[in-house]
Amino acid sequence: QVAVSRLGVSPAGLARMLASAAQAAGHDHAVSAASAAAAAAALDRLARLTLLQTHHNGAAQAQRWTAQGLAELQPERYRTCCLRAAHYRLWRLEHESQAYEDLLEALRNGLDGQDYDLATALAQQCFAYLTRQQQTWGIAALAAEILETLPHAHGAYAVIADAEAQAHLALGQTDQALRRSQELLLRQQERVRDQPESSDAQRTLSVLYERMGDLYRALGRGEEAAAAYGKALA
Repeated sequence: QVAVSRLGVSPAGLARMLASAAQAAGHDHAVSAASAAAAAAALDRLARLTLLQTHHNGAAQAQRWTAQGLAELQPERYRTCCLRAAHYRLWRLEHESQAYEDLLEALRNGLDGQDYDLATALAQQCFAYLTRQQQTWGIAALAAEILETLPHAHGAYAVIADAEAQAHLALGQTDQALRRSQELLLRQQERVRDQPESSDAQRTLSVLYERMGDLYRALGRGEEAAAAYGKALA
């Protein structure tokens, strides 16, 4: 359970993650002092076996190669643990930390657990936070990270890819913006061909043509911008 987290896991946090498993099995899921103490003892034992590293505050982490090995050894169990961790981070975000790092960790846990609806919903919250912090580069980097895992067929793929392209454009990185936008447009054109009856696919394609028009206009490519706007209207 610790191995799915990139952040340190406290004994109380571990107990709460495991309590969520008990809840799913129909058992009492309250985090008692005894369960937190048992978690602390388990972390100490695993640290003495060099399977975990512990920090001065009692939190523990697994080496990334250990985590990767477990992910490959028991992929279904690993994904289940990822989702437990995601829900714990969201609980901690609301009740304890109010920290962006917990929101970001929940997003990454959601991706690793293949709950893409959860991950992309959390991505929008991350983008909103980064926008408030004026960290446009952070939006571009995070969107690119998400797109490495998010299936192309997922409904939010276009939204995440567009966020990356718009961030690159705002940063003056027009080559990256154009490359991502063209890739996204091609994928959406394929989707419309495969789903000609989908009004949602048509609307998304129209928006992407409009985005391409904005991009071409920013690049001073007026004729291509006019053509893209015309396709958006059509």
